[in-house]
Amino acid sequence: MKKLRVGEPNESLPVCSASTQSKLTDSARGPDEKTTLQTAIQVLQTENVEIFGEVIKSVELMNTQLKELLQAYEVTCFNHMEMHRFRLQEEISQLYKQDVELNRLAHSQESIQLLKTLDTTGGVDVVGNAQPEIVPLDSVESGIRSALGAFKNGVHDLCKESLAKIFSIVNDAKTPTTNDSHAAEKSPDCNNMQIASQTTIRFEPTLERNSAYRHIRLSDGDRKATLRAENQNYPEHPDRFIYWRQVLCQEPLAGSPYYWEVEWTGQKVTIGITYKDIGRSTSDDTSRLGHNELSWSLYWSGTTFSVWHAGKETVLAAPKARRIGVYVDQQAGVLAFYRVSHNQAHQICCVETEFNRPLYPGFRFWTGVGSTITICQLD
Repeated sequence: MKKLRVGEPNESLPVCSASTQSKLTDSARGPDEKTTLQTAIQVLQTENVEIFGEVIKSVELMNTQLKELLQAYEVTCFNHMEMHRFRLQEEISQLYKQDVELNRLAHSQESIQLLKTLDTTGGVDVVGNAQPEIVPLDSVESGIRSALGAFKNGVHDLCKESLAKIFSIVNDAKTPTTNDSHAAEKSPDCNNMQIASQTTIRFEPTLERNSAYRHIRLSDGDRKATLRAENQNYPEHPDRFIYWRQVLCQEPLAGSPYYWEVEWTGQKVTIGITYKDIGRSTSDDTSRLGHNELSWSLYWSGTTFSVWHAGKETVLAAPKARRIGVYVDQQAGVLAFYRVSHNQAHQICCVETEFNRPLYPGFRFWTGVGSTITICQLD
């Protein structure tokens, strides 16, 4: 954390209509620009379909090749086992014959012939020496599972990273940069924070069901979370928080500034942002919002606000607020929290740092069954 500043009580900023700038921009465009834009978008859509078609074909081809490989491996293993079984049967048959012959000679008086027979049987392999020449199945099975798991995770991460990058490009393209003043507004600092419709994406994220702690119920189109006494019986998922009562949003924040608002009920609450790779299954601080290097959070303790990062707390002098605004500029490295009342936002605190990858809104419940966190609709 490079800098932390507590906003003055009179620091406020207008919460403007998100459609104002887009209407002005659309009216300024001529027919030729509109046609060019439509053509460019259609070309991108066509290329998008073609690229994903090729990717799907590649994945399907890999799937077919893997099936063929497993079938061939099955046939090879079966042939090896059949050969091994045949050799065992031959050896058993040979040993049976020798046993019969030895029993016959043992009851005879032909000692010299018995010794000769024993000499000829001494070179026969015992049954236990016949081993199948194949790799142990457990080793092959675990190796294939490991490779497929790495492939799945790699594709998942690549999709997330690519989507975040494209998301950033599209968002940045929405911001007009026709003069130096607009460019300056695009990367505000804590001393000159303005949530302006022409530079900030007014944002209504949705909660990620696969991340929700087992006693957190999601409703209202996954924009409301409620702490419940009963287990919600969610399926197992690697993204799910196992110990902390937390839930993340599913939309990545990258590039242009974002602003959203949250209303909460209960005695305590934690509202923050985090990288995707925050811990999920541990009971230590690696999974706890604001208590590790991967996350930042605002905490209401019941008496005061404080901001947390990397396990360090900074107590803030700001009154209680049930509606909290959050501003994040991932590129500029700015995070700010606001208390919102009567359509006005007053800064609680502002953090300047460096964000090196997409961020995700996150929330933590404390005690208190029935406590809620709701992502507000912004008019």
